Amino acid sequence: MPLGGKAKALRRLIWSFTRDPDTGLPSATLSANGQWHPRLLMATKEHVAALLDGVNSEVGRIGYVAVTRARNLLWLGVPANALKELQPALLASGFREMIP
Repeated sequence: MPLGGKAKALRRLIWSFTRDPDTGLPSATLSANGQWHPRLLMATKEHVAALLDGVNSEVGRIGYVAVTRARNLLWLGVPANALKELQPALLASGFREMIP
């Protein structure tokens, strides 16, 4: 499967998980304009580092927009091989870890 296909499959898997009413997440009947507006940001190590560094770079500004557009929930996908390095800064910035 091409890389793009793998990313698309992963996005679909995560999206279906977040929409599962058995996990306690809101149903699709809620209005995205006022009640529920989740965001999924799949980032590289460099993207996460820029997000944590703030809006001083174009990549940091893109991350800022992604974070501020999420109303109630932001899922941040971090590469497994970068998590150990980025985890302390993400937790210190207010992110919470969700491990299945």
